[in-house]
Amino acid sequence: MSLVRENVREHGDGRSFTFVSEEPGRTYRENVLGFAELDRRARALACRLEARGLRDRAVLLLYPEGLAFLPAFLGCLYARVVAVPAPLPDLDAERFGRTRRIIEDADVTLILTDTAHRDKIDGWLAQSGLKGRVHCLDTEADQKDVDPGEWSPPEFGPDTLAFLQYTSGSTSDPKGVMVTHGNLLCNGEEIKRRIEGTSDTVGVGWVPHYHDMGLVGQFLQPLYLGCRYVFTSPITFIKRPVLWLELITRYRGTITVAPNFGYDLVLRRVNDRQMDGLDLSSLRVAKNGAEPVRAATLERMTERFAPVGFRPEMWMPCYGMAETTLLISAAPSAAGP
Repeated sequence: MSLVRENVREHGDGRSFTFVSEEPGRTYRENVLGFAELDRRARALACRLEARGLRDRAVLLLYPEGLAFLPAFLGCLYARVVAVPAPLPDLDAERFGRTRRIIEDADVTLILTDTAHRDKIDGWLAQSGLKGRVHCLDTEADQKDVDPGEWSPPEFGPDTLAFLQYTSGSTSDPKGVMVTHGNLLCNGEEIKRRIEGTSDTVGVGWVPHYHDMGLVGQFLQPLYLGCRYVFTSPITFIKRPVLWLELITRYRGTITVAPNFGYDLVLRRVNDRQMDGLDLSSLRVAKNGAEPVRAATLERMTERFAPVGFRPEMWMPCYGMAETTLLISAAPSAAGP
């Protein structure tokens, strides 16, 4: 947390998170959240959480892709509340069943979400009999009565629990991996060393915030480095994969990360006409992990996109698990696969 606040003081809103969506006609819509504004919102939320007496308690975060998740997660860290990021469930029994198991396993009494989903989650809590024991807080609601200046940082140590990263639950009940502030600092420094990250790094991606690759590798790493991050939603990427490459081109991205299937999808769906105007030469690192890395994918990607600046030394195959915060092993920077 202290490192994040140092970067806020140094860069202010000169460093930011940018969420890009597409409007009809394939025009970009940018929503930007600078570090200083993110810090202000996080401190305001921390005051609200502290007033509820939630220190060291687990709080469930259910958000769509976008910027609202960031001040919610950081606000939990600022309040010494244990954040539990999870996918925003659809209104079906299977997905809410997983959510309910997480609530019970982590002894959650509060859910944080955005304005658009507050009523749906409240309705589900009532239907499931959890209403009254579990409450829902809209973190986008008017906070004019909350003064961020009243926040004071609680005591932290390397063993202080930061968040719980739950497994998918596809083969058994979801299991929460306990990640401490010390774990985050250690893995953040290791990722920085591997990618040779600096405050001038520009990350571009689409991996969801509730996945360990997305949360630690994409959303927390910019806060660690004090750099810019540009992202879109996984659904938007799947609908039109070339957008990922367009964002790298438009924002001169230097680092990106995705599972192998993301690169495969680009290979299958990006046609010759869409190659016009792409320029991937700004990339230094293209990380590939979270599932088996296919040599054929690396070779085909390099060959297909060489004309627009993709180079084999950009590849950084990597391996990790939530149980180790994120990174376990990665190829050396600029060494290729």
